[in-house]
Amino acid sequence: KKKKPASAPGGDPGSGGAPAEKGFEHIVASGDTLSTIAQAFREKGIKVTSDQIAKANPKLDPTKLRVGQKIWIPAPDKP
Repeated sequence: KKKKPASAPGGDPGSGGAPAEKGFEHIVASGDTLSTIAQAFREKGIKVTSDQIAKANPKLDPTKLRVGQKIWIPAPDKP
């Protein structure tokens, strides 16, 4: 089992309900693979690898991405 963050998203006073993790939600488009998604984010200046995306989405089967599926793209800790 994966460890959960110590505090649930939005659990901290004054957090405004923002998720505990920084990142981006991506909706899978036709032809997307984890590699092409990672490349697209790198072109926007978000340094992320397909492996990091896979780890951020533990229930995701990279070989069975569906159009319209939402996946989490983790943001780097440092810009």
